[in-house]
Amino acid sequence: MTKMEAPFEQLLDRLEPPVDAILGDVELMWAIGVGNRRNIPVASVWTMPAASLDK
Repeated sequence: MTKMEAPFEQLLDRLEPPVDAILGDVELMWAIGVGNRRNIPVASVWTMPAASLDK
């Protein structure tokens, strides 16, 4: 668990209407666990610039 996971779960508990999906950076692996525990679909996005792929 990270320092961000518990506050994120608390936010999910308070939001109205309830969250339909979670979109997170691939570096936020804990978001996948939160979505899975709550049966919320999760999509991970690679946000690195294209220049990072240059060899």
